[in-house]
Amino acid sequence: MEYGYEKKDHRGNLVYPMYPVQEEKADHVIAAYIVGNGYVPVSPVTYDSEEECRKACDVHNNFHKWTKVEVEAIFFKSITGQYPEETKE
Repeated sequence: MEYGYEKKDHRGNLVYPMYPVQEEKADHVIAAYIVGNGYVPVSPVTYDSEEECRKACDVHNNFHKWTKVEVEAIFFKSITGQYPEETKE
């Protein structure tokens, strides 16, 4: 799905920015792709701290040339529901 902020990898697949997420009732942090009005966990890997997770997310985001400001804005729009439910496919 396309939301306007995704990019394409070297194979032409859509790539989404990553952000640390503290899930409810969990004592760990996960890295998640920001997709529309939500997120998708990247892998079963968990991190003990947000700082540790943020470093992993930063590597991914920097590689795909998203700035920290862009990622923060995308995440804010995602959690506040500012991305429309209907998207381009």
